[in-house]
Amino acid sequence: MDPVWSARAKRFRDNETGRWISADSVRGWMDTSILHGERTVESWAEAVAADWMTPSQFHLAMRQELKEAYIRQYVVGRGGLEQMTSADWGRVGGMLRDQYRYLDAFVDDMGTLSEGQIAARARMYINSQREAFERSNSEVQLDAGKTQELWVLGAAEHCDDCVALAAMGWTEIGGHGTVPGAGETACLTNCQCHLEYRR
Repeated sequence: MDPVWSARAKRFRDNETGRWISADSVRGWMDTSILHGERTVESWAEAVAADWMTPSQFHLAMRQELKEAYIRQYVVGRGGLEQMTSADWGRVGGMLRDQYRYLDAFVDDMGTLSEGQIAARARMYINSQREAFERSNSEVQLDAGKTQELWVLGAAEHCDDCVALAAMGWTEIGGHGTVPGAGETACLTNCQCHLEYRR
């Protein structure tokens, strides 16, 4: 597959076949990125627990992983590097500053945590990259003339907050007050939901 962005349609097209790439397929790219990141940080948790990696090394590695993941997700949600504006880069920077602040506290606590606890918390940071995709995709949908969004429950056990957000049905874009992965629901960044859009 050779995806290219159509600025007119606000969608990815497969340059080899000429066919549109579905929103589900694009979300699949995000899920693959998250899965890869989870496996990476689990190996780091094991390394820290075995004293093969210091907390300081873990901290630096996590910052780099988060930076790359957030940029990757936001850029895909926006339609590629060519679509990125200075405002977009500012939004990415703001999200990363929040994550770095949380990460600092996590590393401070690390000496009191087991390997399993370190891995679980690290996975939550990796899952938070979903927010970057959802926020940039929301901007694209507004640009495309969409006016409403729907909170769609993913294939997971759902928290009460996500169930309530999904029960709202179609709302104006931004009407849910948050996006999946932002950490503002009871499931925090473990959220497996996504947003869909219509005119």
